[in-house]
Amino acid sequence: PQAGPIDEPEGDQVSLMLEYGGSTSFGDSLAQWDYSVTRRYNRGDELLYRPVTFLWMGLQNALHGYHHTRWNLASLLTHLLVCASLYWLLLALQPPALARLCATAFALQPAALGLVTFQHLGGYTFGFGCLLLALRGALPCLLERGPWSRSDQALYVGAMTASSLAHEAPVLFCAALVCLTGLRGLVRRAFGHELLRQLFVLCAPGGLYLPQYVLHCLRARQLFYVRGQEIERTAGGLLEVLRSWGAWLSPVRGAAPSVRILVVLAVLALLAALARSLRWRALRERSWLSALLGLGLVSFVALAFGGRGPEVAHAIHYPYLFCLYLLLLPAACVDWSGLPVFRRRIATAALGALVLACALATGTEVRRRARIGAERMAYFAQLVDFVDAHREEAGFSFAVAAPPPKLDYLLPVREGAPGTWGDDYPRIPYSQAVFVGYYDPARPRYLLHWEGERFEVEGPK
Repeated sequence: PQAGPIDEPEGDQVSLMLEYGGSTSFGDSLAQWDYSVTRRYNRGDELLYRPVTFLWMGLQNALHGYHHTRWNLASLLTHLLVCASLYWLLLALQPPALARLCATAFALQPAALGLVTFQHLGGYTFGFGCLLLALRGALPCLLERGPWSRSDQALYVGAMTASSLAHEAPVLFCAALVCLTGLRGLVRRAFGHELLRQLFVLCAPGGLYLPQYVLHCLRARQLFYVRGQEIERTAGGLLEVLRSWGAWLSPVRGAAPSVRILVVLAVLALLAALARSLRWRALRERSWLSALLGLGLVSFVALAFGGRGPEVAHAIHYPYLFCLYLLLLPAACVDWSGLPVFRRRIATAALGALVLACALATGTEVRRRARIGAERMAYFAQLVDFVDAHREEAGFSFAVAAPPPKLDYLLPVREGAPGTWGDDYPRIPYSQAVFVGYYDPARPRYLLHWEGERFEVEGPK
């Protein structure tokens, strides 16, 4: 299903479309704000609490309905907001030139492509953008750069709370931040009013999140059933996950030999320019920030691998946050401002070459996926155009005769508790779920026949 550069509805989005029953009212979608508990189809993962993500999906359904390309544009917009948040955060750590290059590199990273084209996961990218804003608000506390202003405290509390309600990774990040701040006070034996005030503010998002999560757990029917829990988790599986995610980060993924040479030369030039920039003073000043980012990275890997097992190695949307953490770690350690002018210019040119390589690698991947998914994209684009042209007709309905399985695969519709499904559950065409308000397999007014490149329309009846 994720074959083209602009993907069709997938995963929870399709199940939600079935739940909505064709309605595009945002008010109707509010009933599914805690979808892991309220869901009717393909239940599971009730341990997860992501109300912001599902409210985002409800808003997109109200705005765009079955127009999947518009969902993709919304996801692209949230990715650009993440990049803008990253740039603002890096401006507080490094000179503007480095901040611009790093934010641009992440915007064009092949690793970012998977989550951005997973059109219904714009709530994730929104949450990760909020996580960056929360980190920006917490920087004065982490780096001890003067007093922690009320505006920065409000930014931290609001953004971290929103981020935690979109995905569970920021919850662990918030816990790590609180623990490291307390540990710093313990190491320095500085338990005073100021430290207690900081800890109170840092714990505030958790205080807002925890009561909601407890209520969510009380509503859950099978709290500890997680899809994939039966999969064995081994050290070899973890290494496979890290290898696969690392491959997505490579700017030479599927690149021509000339691009590979460019990347090698750029990396060597960058290392040579930065050889003397790893100063102990800079490392010591940012040691707590570096430790926080390292814990965030490790906790995310543990969360993904622990929840899904080795299968996350092949899930194209997981490397996004992994890449974001890996990009932030050097920014926390390297003292770019201490470089001589000549070395700084070499490093800037090398980073520019890496940005160009990322753009080329992402372009190559987009073209590859476009070739693979061209027929499926054309299939659904024609369905969208057909429904747009006829949906205002009184009594309009349609169905696809003998849907081609490679383009319009059968979707399992499993009701009841996980583990009781067996093999005898209904399967409906994928297009029936996407166009559920208009698709009538029993008595369609129009019957569409796929002829390989276009639909032949039979009707109206």
